[in-house]
Amino acid sequence: MTNDATADMPLGGSFMEPPQGGLSPPSHPTVHRSTTRQPTLLEAPDLPQRKASVASVVGTKEPFLSPRVWSRPYGTRTGSMSLINRWRAQSSWEHAGEGQVTYVEDHNRAEVKVEEGSDNGSFAAPGVQHGVLNQLQATAIAGNDISSSCFYATGIVAASAGIYAPFCFLIVSVLLYFFRSIYSEVFSALPMNGGTYTALLNTSNKQMAAFAAIFSTLSYTATAVTSAASAGEYLQYGWDVIPADAVAVSVLCFFAFLTILGITESANVAAGLFIVHCVTIFTLIVASIVYVIRDEGSTLAHAWHLTLTEDPISYVFAHPHKELGQCLLFGFSSALLGVTGFESSANYIEEQKPGVFPKTLRNMWIVVSLMNPALGVLAMGVLDISVVAGESKNYVLAEMADVVIGDWFKTVVILDAAVVLAGAVLTSYVGITGMHRRLALDRIMPSVFLQTNKWRGTNHVIILIFLAMTVSLKFMVSDMAVLGGVYAIAFLFVMELFCLSNLLLKFKRGKLRREPIASPVVVVIAMILVGVGLYGNIVGDDRNLKYFLMYSFIFSVVVIITLTRVPVLRIIAKLLPSGRLQKYIRDKVIEIRSFPIVFFTNTASLTTLNKVVQYVIENEETNTIKIVHCFGGATLCDEEAEENEKKFMNHLEHEAAIIDRMYPKLTVEVVYIQAAFTPAAVERIAETLQVPTNNMFITCPGDRFPHNIGHFGGVRVITHGGDTVAPELCHAEAEVDFMAPEVAEARPSRQPSAMVVNTPEAPAAPAPAQAAPAPVAPAPPVDEEY
Repeated sequence: MTNDATADMPLGGSFMEPPQGGLSPPSHPTVHRSTTRQPTLLEAPDLPQRKASVASVVGTKEPFLSPRVWSRPYGTRTGSMSLINRWRAQSSWEHAGEGQVTYVEDHNRAEVKVEEGSDNGSFAAPGVQHGVLNQLQATAIAGNDISSSCFYATGIVAASAGIYAPFCFLIVSVLLYFFRSIYSEVFSALPMNGGTYTALLNTSNKQMAAFAAIFSTLSYTATAVTSAASAGEYLQYGWDVIPADAVAVSVLCFFAFLTILGITESANVAAGLFIVHCVTIFTLIVASIVYVIRDEGSTLAHAWHLTLTEDPISYVFAHPHKELGQCLLFGFSSALLGVTGFESSANYIEEQKPGVFPKTLRNMWIVVSLMNPALGVLAMGVLDISVVAGESKNYVLAEMADVVIGDWFKTVVILDAAVVLAGAVLTSYVGITGMHRRLALDRIMPSVFLQTNKWRGTNHVIILIFLAMTVSLKFMVSDMAVLGGVYAIAFLFVMELFCLSNLLLKFKRGKLRREPIASPVVVVIAMILVGVGLYGNIVGDDRNLKYFLMYSFIFSVVVIITLTRVPVLRIIAKLLPSGRLQKYIRDKVIEIRSFPIVFFTNTASLTTLNKVVQYVIENEETNTIKIVHCFGGATLCDEEAEENEKKFMNHLEHEAAIIDRMYPKLTVEVVYIQAAFTPAAVERIAETLQVPTNNMFITCPGDRFPHNIGHFGGVRVITHGGDTVAPELCHAEAEVDFMAPEVAEARPSRQPSAMVVNTPEAPAAPAPAQAAPAPVAPAPPVDEEY
């Protein structure tokens, strides 16, 4: 029997009742239809038992039965085709097919309670090892980067700020304290890998998030190259025979191999390096304090009381700028290099155990706040200011070790510097892998990035490409100071964008549950301070901005090509004459747009659905949107709730049919799934519909939503929304009629949509005399693009 058999199907009938005799073959390859009639939920003879089973799916011991799936056209459409549907069928190759309604009866399937840190979401993110890092391991991966900065930041800040360097470090420490709450707020609401990219993706649009990813990629690339090069230079400083370039390349290759082994193995190595480094630096601090006490602070006092006539050379190093404000500006801008890596922990948050992420931020802040200001003061108390800010500024800590303890401890500090700077390379590998895995899932980067090796299950393609890129960059750029400037600007842009994402979270996703909540005043102050640092780095050396723009352009080209490939291919196809090449390009466009998008909804608002479609058009390359509504559990706890659910489904189908007609290049489908909306159910739905969870969207859930959004495997929040009430709480809302009263009155029985043009064989039913017909807006003009 053809789909026309559903022409007389009443909208108010049972839930998505499959027609007699089955349906024709599915139009979409992922939808499987039954060939024999199946009883629906409301027709089942064991209805009371079925209701009890649906209401208590958690903990049921019944065996899993594969979900039964069947589909039919929209009930508002009669046996005839609308003019738009005819135009769809006869017009160009770009237009999508007609939408349909699909019912998935996933009955008697036991729901799995999702614990914090569980491995749900593996379907969406191959290569992620969920909840395996403890506090020390997670802190060490990013901590090696941020704590290693003391080896070069101490001298660089002294060269920029002179005797005011410790105050610059203290200002940065206050700024980092602000960022603790800013980062904690965002990632308690959105605990997913990707850092600033993920934060902006869920609060703004894909284009802005993609540019944040460009800056992050540039920052990680520069971090890896400069850290590896610095490790080689430190070893060469201790032993002239060691080739610095060979050491840098060896470090990059070693940590690439270590990352391929897996994050757990990498984290153990990072933890060992971090502990040794902290012990070494705090030993140096204690020994320096003892030295300054014995010296009665004479060296420090000499630096502070220098005059131009007494020692002109040392005075210039103590006061590099005429104005105090300039010293603080450029010193603060340089001191921000001492906190690079603080943002890295957010790029592997899914691998961290529950509650670990805010502790890593706290631990890194404590380490930096103790190390950098103390070393800034003690360096001027142990060494002359001309040594600290002069030619030895890159090796200040090694010189301090030689003075306060002896040559053997200088060797220890040099080895520690080389090892921990090399460990900062690991931070880049872990961060770039987490972020680009997410970019590939969102189709900004090639899908080949998602390949995992059978040996360790890691994303080796990302790691090897990053290795090739960093090694080539090391040989192309000989001046590491230039790359350091690019690194600083990229890092500060990432921090600035993250402040923006926090503000967007407050005003556009304010109902997401999160803790703590940073004050908007704190966020604005942090943005201003980062902006000041950005200005200082750009003005301090005009080469920084030039090279930053150059490298950003190279990375931007790849992203722009990916984001605009469909419009470009369309233009090329239209310009080419008919032939094999044109057919190939058309097939490629169809293939790119064949990945469906899923939108979970608990509202039948036409406005909301239209906003969702507009978002998808602007941000995704697809020709199919599946509007999924989950029902079951307590939503069918009594007859009245059951009736309300039926009305809601009818209304949702009616509105979706309108949306489907408004956008001829999109197929808008409605999918009803008998399952409670939980992380485990979403993972099963992803497997059933063959749609990865990062291609699934929801409106912003409210504070009554019982699940953590991060447990849904990358489901994206795209619009404002009211409270998303969990199915378990729906009994309190059972009396609410989801269907607006005016809609119910205007459509008391099966009423064809006003947008459908009927043939004589299927005339439209007359409107009830007692009800004034609702005004119908004219059909919107068919846009050439959508």
